[in-house]
This record gives sequence, C-alpha cells and structure tokens, in this order.
Amino acid sequence: MDGSVHADILTPPAPEPRSPFAPPEDAAPALVALPSLLEFTADGFVPGEDVALALILRHSSAGPTGSARALVDRGETPRATGEVILLGRISGTTSVQRID
Repeated sequence: MDGSVHADILTPPAPEPRSPFAPPEDAAPALVALPSLLEFTADGFVPGEDVALALILRHSSAGPTGSARALVDRGETPRATGEVILLGRISGTTSVQRID
C-alpha cells in the first residue's frame, strides 16, 4: 500500500414519483379517537344464533287494527342514546335495555 485513499462516488437513484393516494407531505398525522364501548347482555338465546342489535330511534303506536307504521328520515344520524334491543333471530328472544 502506498498510503493513497480511494473512494467510490455513487449517484443516488432518482426518487420514485409520489402516489396520487399518498397523504400530503406536510399533513399532520390524523388523531385516532379511542372507542367508548357500551356492553349489553341478555339470556335466553339459542346457542350460536345471530343476535341483532338495534338502536331505538323513537316509538310509535299501533292503530286500531293492530298494525304499526314507522318512517325514518335517511338523513337522520342515529345517536347512541335512549334504548337498544337485542333480538334473537331464531328464538325471537327480545331484550330492551336503556343506554345510560
């Protein structure tokens, strides 16, 4: 060795174009809201059956013939207040519970 120093000069590759789906480079990271969970339990269902959960938006009364009618505005945003129903799709078991 004669004491000389050799160095390879490498040219970095050209950057890949940004994806049109990538967030802007100066965008702040999105805040993630932690879920606030409510638990509802009931007994009397058939083991393994599907149990539907429904929010009660409002109540209506049956007419003199026993039939009832309900109208729901598609633009209405349901809120988790009031009551919920757990409904067994096979057994017909129903549990109505208040949301506290």
